[in-house]
Amino acid sequence: DRFVRLSQFLSALIVGLGLLLPIQTVSARDDGRAPPEVSQAETLRLFRQQRFDEAFRHALHRFQWGDDGLHYPLGYMYQQGKGTPLNFRLAREHYSAAAERGHVESMYQLGNMNLFGDGAASNRREACRWYKRAAERRHLDATYQLALCYLNGQGMSKNSELGLSLLHRNALRLDEKAVRSLRMHYAREDINDSAKRAAYKTSERLTLAGQPKAAQKAAEQAVEQGDYRGYASLADSL
Repeated sequence: DRFVRLSQFLSALIVGLGLLLPIQTVSARDDGRAPPEVSQAETLRLFRQQRFDEAFRHALHRFQWGDDGLHYPLGYMYQQGKGTPLNFRLAREHYSAAAERGHVESMYQLGNMNLFGDGAASNRREACRWYKRAAERRHLDATYQLALCYLNGQGMSKNSELGLSLLHRNALRLDEKAVRSLRMHYAREDINDSAKRAAYKTSERLTLAGQPKAAQKAAEQAVEQGDYRGYASLADSL
């Protein structure tokens, strides 16, 4: 009797496990679709080639199967309406997921979406917060936008000194927007044009003569006098 009861128990256990396995498989497959046939790397290649219809289809499929490495391209395609209808809500969700994983461009795009009110009311404070996070990781455009946040006092407390410092930092990286903003900021100052040209020309001559330290000093003088071409010479000499 004991042997019979043990056999019956084992038979029932095997049948029970057999019933559970199909349920677990369907659950893992989520909506019943087949596993992705295209790799993450291939999906990203399609995205970079701007083959958005294919890229979106494969990226969405992989995401539905648990691939967390495609949040940025999905956010971009939803934001721009590339390969899929425009959907700012989903764009924000994917950008946020990518940003929390350290993706810098997603941080910058979240700043833009909050600034321009894409899918929600404009929120300058939130925009500046995201610009700051991206700027801390040396994102050029985010640094420029953060400088404007400080200079204009919109979205954060006004701090002209810090705003100008960020513009100078970007100008050294030859950011044309930063150079134009600095030119406008200092436009009120009466600076002798001949002095501008002299300092800049001096930096050029010293660079050609193989004297980088002296060229750097002359470029700095040109910048101080308002000749913003000096940033190019200064960057070359560093």
